[in-house]
Amino acid sequence: QRILPQVKALLEGAQSLQSDIRGDAREPAGRVTLGVLPSIGISLVGPLFSALRTRHPAACLKVLEGSSGQVEEWLADARVDIAILYRYGPTLPVAEQSLAVVDSHLIGAAGDALTAAALVPFSALDGLPFILPGAPNGLRTALDAMARQHRMTLAPVIEADSLPLQKALVAKERLYTVLPLHAVWADVAEGRLQAAKIVEPPFQRTVAMALSKSKGPARAVTAVAAQIVELVGEMAQAGMWQPSVPLAPGEPARA
Repeated sequence: QRILPQVKALLEGAQSLQSDIRGDAREPAGRVTLGVLPSIGISLVGPLFSALRTRHPAACLKVLEGSSGQVEEWLADARVDIAILYRYGPTLPVAEQSLAVVDSHLIGAAGDALTAAALVPFSALDGLPFILPGAPNGLRTALDAMARQHRMTLAPVIEADSLPLQKALVAKERLYTVLPLHAVWADVAEGRLQAAKIVEPPFQRTVAMALSKSKGPARAVTAVAAQIVELVGEMAQAGMWQPSVPLAPGEPARA
């Protein structure tokens, strides 16, 4: 009777330890909601699904694709567990992780003389017939700001937020747009579009990942986030973008 409380405590401790061990060994499971921009989703979601199906089959992926404003809203409202966004400033918002640094390219139709070159100076964008997203939009805001700095005019002949529509009109109507290379990777490889990297100065953006304070399954969210980091590294090796050193909150973005 005297030692019974100690025995009970030992048994309870053993049971707790066993539960912890089983929990650590349990496969990540549950639905993880990912919010992405169209130009990122077109390259990332397919490989991510394939990798999860192989490595973490109990984790289910739900993808919401929208504009930068929509993805930010979903993140703030915890409608997504993970958000992948572009950031154009020298610093990242608190708690966001830098995944990659992406060069912007001037996109033209097949056979276009300006985009046939590997590089194009930013000054060459002055007065071109553009199809660009309508404001407010992160890309549009950053482009307009740089154009003002260089005393240039970027006046799109048509505004469209749809990535497929942008690419289709560039190809068929011989317009121009500005996109990261990964957004037109297949189109360029198959000869439908051309891409010239913008230089003098370069026009870059940071691909950032943010986790929301949602009710998503923690182990599954962590597993998906780790898989995204790995895939981004593989895409950097393929030449789609530059790898980025993870940043502390508020630290300047860097390649």
